[in-house]
Amino acid sequence: MKTVVLATLLILSASLAGCISGEEEDTKVDSEEPEFFGEVYWNQNGIGVIVEENRTYFALPLINNSCEEWNIILDVDGDNPLSWQGVEQDGICVNGWINPELSVSTSYNGDFFDSCSEWIGMDEQCFEIHLITNGVLYLSDNNDICAISSNGIAEPSGEYGHLWLKEEDTEWHSKFQEFVIESEDEGLAVGCKSISYNPAYLRVGSQNDCSMMIWPDDPFKAAIYSFVAEYDLAYGGSVGCYEDEYNDLTYAEVAYELESNRDSGATALEYAQNWVDTNASNYDMQPFNLTSEFNISEGGLGWIDTPTGNETTDCGEAQNITSEDNNSSIFEIEANPNPDSPGMKCFSKYVEVFGLGIYAESGLSDAQVLHAAAVLAELLDNDEDGIVDDEALLSRLQNMSAMMPMFDSEGSEAAEDFMEHYTGNGVSAVLYAEEVDPSQPGRWGSDATVEEIMHTINHVGHVNVYPAAFGLEPNSSLLSDAMDEARGGQFESIPASYPEEAWYHYDDTTCDYECMAIEYMYWAQVSNMGILNDTTTCDGIANEWEPCSKDLLESMDVLIYALITDPQYHLPQNAPDGNYNPTTE
Repeated sequence: MKTVVLATLLILSASLAGCISGEEEDTKVDSEEPEFFGEVYWNQNGIGVIVEENRTYFALPLINNSCEEWNIILDVDGDNPLSWQGVEQDGICVNGWINPELSVSTSYNGDFFDSCSEWIGMDEQCFEIHLITNGVLYLSDNNDICAISSNGIAEPSGEYGHLWLKEEDTEWHSKFQEFVIESEDEGLAVGCKSISYNPAYLRVGSQNDCSMMIWPDDPFKAAIYSFVAEYDLAYGGSVGCYEDEYNDLTYAEVAYELESNRDSGATALEYAQNWVDTNASNYDMQPFNLTSEFNISEGGLGWIDTPTGNETTDCGEAQNITSEDNNSSIFEIEANPNPDSPGMKCFSKYVEVFGLGIYAESGLSDAQVLHAAAVLAELLDNDEDGIVDDEALLSRLQNMSAMMPMFDSEGSEAAEDFMEHYTGNGVSAVLYAEEVDPSQPGRWGSDATVEEIMHTINHVGHVNVYPAAFGLEPNSSLLSDAMDEARGGQFESIPASYPEEAWYHYDDTTCDYECMAIEYMYWAQVSNMGILNDTTTCDGIANEWEPCSKDLLESMDVLIYALITDPQYHLPQNAPDGNYNPTTE
């Protein structure tokens, strides 16, 4: 489940009165419509809202002068994608996607802007948008606690946690908070009882332990609250928590329906309120006010004892396993530099490689950790001249804080903590101690280090640096075209049986098309490197992959061989041996 989705943060607002009376009793000057349409107003979570007469959409700051980074952050190609089509416009990223099931109408009435939205099959929802000094206030028909956005504060420049600006951008958050305080009098003047200020970064520390969530006693309301808590209050995977922890799932279908139909055209709260007003009677329930029932203005129903961050995790006793065979490595194992970051508390060993991190739990030996570091370095600097082969790739990996987590075992303290709390976008694979063997680098069935690190480099890096070459969706790239041929056709899910002419016949039903493309890219690369070229390995993987040597790959899979050996993409050609020893002239 998403921590925050697009619908969560698109909070609309309102404008100041604009009528002007003349001195004479019978003389009236018509108010002019103030500038509003097309302006960018930033909300408390660092999301820009842009209103047009027949459309409302949102904006985000550019990352590296591009909108492409947001495709990863918003998981556009993932299992739970968001409706996002980033378009660069006037120095920001604007969502170009239009929801065909939502109609929006906004007009100026002489005092403020009236804005109404209507989903197909649901009641129309309206609110007032009042212009104030350096911003707008949004006053709903059924709620006198106003939301607020500003066009007087520059766009944020800090890092985002999915769709909320992180706490570290203190200057921006301080300016926004000052703006809220300064707007209180204008809020009272237009009918706001108070102005809501409860940014997501103040709540994200509590998005951890499902058992600590406070739920409504009514099971119907609990189902709806699970959706609102996840997609409006930034509580984390609350729909999943509802499934796991709530003791009456009579109305589970309500939560699923709300989640499956969510979208970016309105706030999650607005959408849920509209759904309740329209559909509650179908369940023999009465409509209710979600804002008051769920204590929205105060950040929701909250958590028992409000646990924060990693405080609930016991990392166990540190083992500090060392190895005698470490002197040949150019890398040094250090203490975890980020123990306070979400999901990182239980790592005790750290190695930096070209600005990227290997993080390991204490049960892994130093030799295993240094082995992973060496493999990462060899894959990035394959000719070992001390310079990364592809600067664009490295920049992408660094910007995404790409890392390789190493755990003692599945279900270990560090693994549980990381899987539950990690909020970044720099991880595509993990390693467990039992699958790291420095004496057999990359050998199938013995050492998964090459595979998992390669997955991370490819998925976090190549797919986005060279989308036309390595895009993962059907019909999106040279990689997808090659895979369709290798599988004997385009199969977006695992077929009952592959055609006889196929040489790549992946059969893991949990792996979707994009996952299969990443696996395909790995198989091709290690075949080209010669890592699979022995009888035992070839026989062992034949049910999934046939061209297990460089020669077979070149003759059987012409398309993928040409792609991964094309020098413009700088893919590694030499097999890592776990000994990175760069030479410099």
